[in-house]
Amino acid sequence: MKYNELERLLKKSGCKLMDDSGRHPTWYSPKTGKYFQTSHHKSEEVKPGTLKSTPYIFIFYIIILDKLIIKTKDIIMANKKINVVIERGVDGTYSAFIADNNCEFGCIGEGKSVEETKSDFLEAVDEMKKVYEMNGKKFPAVEFYFIYDVASFLNYYAYAFSLAGLARITGVNQGQLSHYVTGRRKPSKTTVEKIEKSLHAFANEIGEIKFV
Repeated sequence: MKYNELERLLKKSGCKLMDDSGRHPTWYSPKTGKYFQTSHHKSEEVKPGTLKSTPYIFIFYIIILDKLIIKTKDIIMANKKINVVIERGVDGTYSAFIADNNCEFGCIGEGKSVEETKSDFLEAVDEMKKVYEMNGKKFPAVEFYFIYDVASFLNYYAYAFSLAGLARITGVNQGQLSHYVTGRRKPSKTTVEKIEKSLHAFANEIGEIKFV
C-alpha cells in the first residue's frame, strides 16, 4: 500500500488532516480521539512501522468492520514511559513507531539510518506538540524508550561493535550477523533472545570493572 492509498482510506474512515506544514502530515480520528502522522512521500510504500502504530490498527478495524465503536477517555500520562520500536524495512530503510496501546497520539519516524530515523521521530513529536497547542490541548508528559530489532541495533551500534566482536560476545556466527545487517535473513526468536542475553551479560561485566 502506498501513502496516497492510505490517505484515501483515512478520509474514508472520517479522519481529518489537521496540519500539513511539517515533516509529517498530522491527522485526527474523531472515532478514536487520537492524533497521528503519515508521510509526504505519497508515491512510496507505507513503512511497516506506520501500519503497526496503534491509531492505524483502530482505523483499519473501523474501515473493515464499520461497526466498531471506540470510546476514548482522557489518559493521564505523567512521565509515562513510551516504547518506540525501530526496525529495518525490506527496502533497507528504517522506521520508528509507538508501540503502546495507551498512548493517545501516534508519531512516526523514517530514515536511511537508525540515527536519522530517531531524529525524524523526535521532530515528529515536536510537530505533534504544536498541533496539540493549536487545538488547545495539553501534550502529555512522556519519556520515550527506543527498542530495536536486530538489524537496527547492528546499524546503530556499528561504531562501537564490529561484527567479529559481536560474534565473540554473543556466540552467533559473524556471517550470520552480516546477513541480519543486510536484511538477507531475519534471526529466529531463539537467536534474538541469545543475542539480547549475551549483550546484557557483557554490559553487566563491563559495569563491574574497576581500575586502580
